[in-house]
Parts: sequence; structure tokens; C-alpha cells
Amino acid sequence: MKTVVLVEEQKPWTKKRQYIPPNKIMHLKVEYDEVQIRNLVKSCGGRWNKEKGYWEIAYRQVQILGLENRILNN
Repeated sequence: MKTVVLVEEQKPWTKKRQYIPPNKIMHLKVEYDEVQIRNLVKSCGGRWNKEKGYWEIAYRQVQILGLENRILNN
């Protein structure tokens, strides 16, 4: 019995983006006068952290709302 290894394609390996679990709580920056965005976050289960001054919401909801650019460094 003989075996053969066939390489069909060879390309450089690139690391995938860091995986973020959908239920991870993210910190969002929403300005005081952005009432519409604030209400959206609130209606999707977001909670205001009074001591820290940001909204806390699950990453899944951040993606649905398209607010990834408002995520603060956790």
C-alpha cells in the first residue's frame, strides 16, 4: 500500500480577527444629546453605568444596532 499527499493550493496563513462572544458585555460611548441612539441602546437591554459614564450592552446587540465604532476599550 502506498499513500500520496496532494497539495492543491498553498497560500500564506493569516490570523482571523479576534473572536468576541455574542454575550460579552461591551462598553459604549453615547453622547448626552444623542437621544435616539440612547433610546435604541436602552430598548435592546443596554444599561447605563452611572459611575463609569458609559452604556453596557451585549456584543450581539451592538452588532445588530451597527454601533461597533462606539465600543470603548474594555
